This record gives sequence, C-alpha cells and structure tokens, in this order.
Amino acid sequence: MASRAANPLNFGVLADIHLEPDFQSNLTSFSYCMQMTNTGKTETHEAGEDAHFGRYGCDSNLNLTETMLEAMKRDYGEDLDVILVMGDMVGHSNTQELDPEKPILIGDYDDVIDILTSVSYILHEYFPDVLILPVIGNNDTKYHYMPEFGETKESYYDLLF
Repeated sequence: MASRAANPLNFGVLADIHLEPDFQSNLTSFSYCMQMTNTGKTETHEAGEDAHFGRYGCDSNLNLTETMLEAMKRDYGEDLDVILVMGDMVGHSNTQELDPEKPILIGDYDDVIDILTSVSYILHEYFPDVLILPVIGNNDTKYHYMPEFGETKESYYDLLF
C-alpha cells in the first residue's frame, strides 16, 4: 500500500494571461484595443467608454492582471506552495508568424522577452515564497506555435528557467 505524503503541496494554476502592455482602454476590440499599423497607416477605433480592466476581444491589460493576482494572493496566498503558469503569458499581437505567406504581426522578439520578464517579475512580487513553474505557450516564443530555436534558444530558456 502506498503511503501518503505527510505535507501535501497546495497548487495554484494560472492560464492564458496574454498580457498586452500596449493596451489602450479607450480603443475598441476592432483594433484589439491597440493602435494598429497597417502598411504605414496607423488605425485607431475609439470606444464610447473607457475599459479600465480590459475589453472583450482584447488581451489582458496590467490592471486586470494585477487585480487577478491580488485576489489570488488574498484568497490563497498564505497556503500556496507552487503556482503552475500554463503558458500564453504574452499577448497575441507580440508573436510573429514564421510562414512568409502570412502577415507579420506588430510585435517582435524583444516584446516577447519584455512581457515574459514582466510577468515573471509580477508573479514573484505577489508570491515571493512560492515556486513558480512556467509552461511555454504558443504565444510565448518568437514565432507562433514554434519552440525557440537558433541563436535565441539558449538565452530564451535561461530566462524562463
């Protein structure tokens, strides 16, 4: 008969944060709540009301992310041993397409790294004594749905782990 652990671990799980630092609360989801640049022309679609905590059809802004983490810390922080971050920490518009037939999205690799660093910093700020285990999502690398490879591979995995 298998014995039970004397002290079981308490897990928190976060999924699909999709942090978008360029979120603008006065823009609609038609432009993903950001200024869009298409063929050199900047497009904006003003909303009728300000969306302080985000808008349906847009990625998460910092206000929404921090409010979620504050609630998680308030309700479970004392008891958590591990937080499993299930990937997709980076907003959809920051990852590029590898396929030359598809349009390149507005983000670049530096944006991906900056957002991963920001999410890591915020998680450790709210949960300094909790083990954070990140999982890589399809939006968390330089190219959609592609593991990191080539000259960025080593520095990318050093950043995460």
